[in-house]
Amino acid sequence: MEKRHHLKVAIRAIVATPEGQKVSVMLPAGAVLCESAIRSSTHLGMIGVACQGKHYSVFPKDLLRNTGWRVKGVEVANQSHLHTEFCADCLRLKDQLSVASDHYVRLTLQHEQIVREGHSDVCAIEKPMRQARRRRDTVARMLLNHRDKHEDQSKITAAGEI
Repeated sequence: MEKRHHLKVAIRAIVATPEGQKVSVMLPAGAVLCESAIRSSTHLGMIGVACQGKHYSVFPKDLLRNTGWRVKGVEVANQSHLHTEFCADCLRLKDQLSVASDHYVRLTLQHEQIVREGHSDVCAIEKPMRQARRRRDTVARMLLNHRDKHEDQSKITAAGEI
């Protein structure tokens, strides 16, 4: 089953032109994004999505924050004034995503510093960076899938109430 994400607000994405240039674009609110299987075109640290037949790269954090999901019949779109009860798995996955993202950012900053200082051991940090990026992306996908389960359950509950 193909995962679809409806954007509640516009988000920034990167698309590759036929000439191979990276262009930053805004995906509009209301757009329907599907997870893309094209990994070769997905930029480092991002998740590949398809929208209207084109492949885009978006940050996992933007995708999580700006797609709507339903939890116990209450729609959530990253609005802090909504008081929504999250299950223990939601909270655990959110914490894991935060830790994984922080770890990846720390490694990225270390990598940039090593490159700036001209050290020869740049390759030593590349493998841990790839692993940290994969971990962060995996946890982000797990959280999205878990939230989709909440949405599916709320649809079943709503159908039962009709």
